Amino acid sequence: MSGQPRITRRRALAIGGAAIGSALVAACAPTSPVAGTTGSSTPRTGGTISSARASKLVSPTDMLSALVATDYYPAQHIYEPLYQFKDGAIVGLLADKTVFSADGLTWTITLKSSVKFHDGTDFDAAAVKTNLDLRKAKATFLERTSMAPIREVRVVNPTTIQLLLTTPSGSLQGSLASIAFGMQSPTAMAKHADPVEYAKNAAGTGAFKPVGGPTADGEITVVRNDQYWGPKAYLDKIIFKSILDNGARSAALEAGDIQVAEIGPADFPRLQGDGKFSLMLPPHVMRGGTALWFNLAKAPFSDKRARQSVAYGVDGDALVKFLGELGKRADSVLWSTMPGYVASPLYANDLTKAKQLFAAAGLTPGTPLDFMVNTFGTWVTQAQAIKQNMDAIGFNTTIRPLATAAWLAEANLAASSAKWNLALDGMPNNFPDADSIFPRYFATATDTAGGGNWDHYRNDQFDSLLTRESATVDQATRNGLLGQMQRILWDDLPMLPLVWVSAAVATHKSVRDLDVNNLDGIWRFQRCWLG
Repeated sequence: MSGQPRITRRRALAIGGAAIGSALVAACAPTSPVAGTTGSSTPRTGGTISSARASKLVSPTDMLSALVATDYYPAQHIYEPLYQFKDGAIVGLLADKTVFSADGLTWTITLKSSVKFHDGTDFDAAAVKTNLDLRKAKATFLERTSMAPIREVRVVNPTTIQLLLTTPSGSLQGSLASIAFGMQSPTAMAKHADPVEYAKNAAGTGAFKPVGGPTADGEITVVRNDQYWGPKAYLDKIIFKSILDNGARSAALEAGDIQVAEIGPADFPRLQGDGKFSLMLPPHVMRGGTALWFNLAKAPFSDKRARQSVAYGVDGDALVKFLGELGKRADSVLWSTMPGYVASPLYANDLTKAKQLFAAAGLTPGTPLDFMVNTFGTWVTQAQAIKQNMDAIGFNTTIRPLATAAWLAEANLAASSAKWNLALDGMPNNFPDADSIFPRYFATATDTAGGGNWDHYRNDQFDSLLTRESATVDQATRNGLLGQMQRILWDDLPMLPLVWVSAAVATHKSVRDLDVNNLDGIWRFQRCWLG
């Protein structure tokens, strides 16, 4: 696959857990990142591991309808995409070999042979076509915009598939390495059309297979696939749990109810000093973040000066204090491990300048502000601090908390129906490449009902750069264009990135060779075992 760019991979969705006290956070000691827990003895087969994260699992058995990035934690043990990321490069997984035509418009992919889905049916070119065609046709598929270059998926023979592109793409192969493109059995999907029934009978090609589907409290169990085409897993079973409260999750770890847990910064000092646990803080892995989204379709934020007043008035450093060593001010719409990332100068907390811009935008003290806030995790707590900042500028801010589904429903309304002024949600970081982010959130073409351009941003220069960048294969050239686009967004402020949050995980000492990937933070249990 020479000539294709080296593309790093994704991330997670949001800050989870309860509000974090600043006094506890201040007590957090620096942690040296490590690659994973390892043992010197020979791996042994058998045993069960229970793990828990701060986000509820929604649809971890159906990648066509996954709503939250945490679904990918169990899903990537069940399903496999055509490609995978390894040591910063894209290599084949279910794809054995890929040949690119000279013009970059035809990809001929030879598939691994003798691979079976969990239901015993063959993984072949027809199955790949079904999977890709379904994703391209489904408007709500999380990464549909990344498939834009694909004109046709053509079956050549049972082990050969061709992707016919309308334009060359430097990001498509990286997108296809996302677990969102994990191959599902077409037979199982057709036989079990009801989502609940499919969840009980989901079938991929992975080293583990699901048992019974998700429970009501967001738990999913997978067991070893003894017919797996590659090296067999060591563990008999993995249980993925959702424990939303940071304290409850840490308590479950300490009690032995779970062996692997996502950890909040307030729990770091205690667990770090307990010899029963190993703590991992992989470098550069972003667990999620917080961003303010502006509604540019109506006053006051149709005026750039009003948006700038918020950028100078909100105290981003105070939000970082909630997160201790796990928090970092965001300096781009992209995060630091993504291809083409460039940092921009942070907006300083300057109330005087914020008030000047507020007045320059023609606003008067008491200007009402509808502040729509996703109730997930700590966002309501953060919104309360941001409200104080907004009111100090001169706004009369009303926080309107909405559960995630309701928040998304309102955010996705057409511009003419959007009632909100300011919104608080996550950073758009649960994607493998900028080409999955920029078209979805900031392109004029997606400023439609349900299109994803929540802020109703329209910029001809940005759209032109996006068109050029999307058709560019040379990564160095792409990086230059991506840099220009980031600087435009940072200056125009359709949204204001506030903070990134690093991933952190604690495990019992008995857990060996857990892979916590330094690029995407996903836990991989395929080669994990219990000592």
